[in-house]
Amino acid sequence: MKPVCRTAVALGAAGLISLGALPGAGVEPFEPATAYAEESTAECSSSDFDLITKGHQDMALSGDSGDLSFTVKDDDKGVEHDSESFAIEVSDDLKQPLSELGDSSLPDEGWILPQTQDPDAPWLGFNTQELSQDLLAAGDTATLSMAIAQGPEDGRILAYQVNLGDPKVLMDTADGSAWDYPGNSHSHPAFAFTEPGTFAVSFTFELPDGTRHHLHTGFLVGEQADAKDLCGVDYTDADGASGNGGDSNSRPKQLEKDVKDVDKAIAGLDKELD
Repeated sequence: MKPVCRTAVALGAAGLISLGALPGAGVEPFEPATAYAEESTAECSSSDFDLITKGHQDMALSGDSGDLSFTVKDDDKGVEHDSESFAIEVSDDLKQPLSELGDSSLPDEGWILPQTQDPDAPWLGFNTQELSQDLLAAGDTATLSMAIAQGPEDGRILAYQVNLGDPKVLMDTADGSAWDYPGNSHSHPAFAFTEPGTFAVSFTFELPDGTRHHLHTGFLVGEQADAKDLCGVDYTDADGASGNGGDSNSRPKQLEKDVKDVDKAIAGLDKELD
């Protein structure tokens, strides 16, 4: 459950304090100290976020059109984390050269969540294996993108994989490049961060039917990063960002299916009319 800051409660209390001072208002005046105490206890803090420090986690889109969820399935803790309820720690022990990416626009060093499992670091992946085939068939792809809603100045995130040969960048917040993510699939990229600090990120799956599904994720990069900086983040613009670079193979297939469905419906109507 996302943390809630009840500033409005305190403002309402302040209004009643003023109202209680009016003759005939019929409201017992509040003590200012009481209103302040209520606001303080309701404030969002670092402890409102579950901290992920190690183990296997999947950002999983699952379910069907009537009951679809996008959560983090945390095998290390045996729980699921809802959007805006957690933060992933990227410690200074994970700082290393970024030269393998071969991108001159990157700094010499950055923080990397590894592609292969490290027992002392989060192993973050994606999963569509529990998503209905009606929404994303095994042969189709969804567009997976990421956008920074709030983060350090000049902060940039890249998701990439190294298999045989040069690394392949799958997503990059610098240009909005997106990943054509296959249905019925489970995979783990590496994540590179160029700056230390708290990143609030929106991951978005756009399915072949055009629907978009968001998971708001916090990353704490470096020892000085604080989960409290995730309180009250506005993800609206990040949710609306369009991923670039997808081949859109899934959209024509969906359109083809829709046309066939319409033709089938027309043929059935013609038969009834005859």
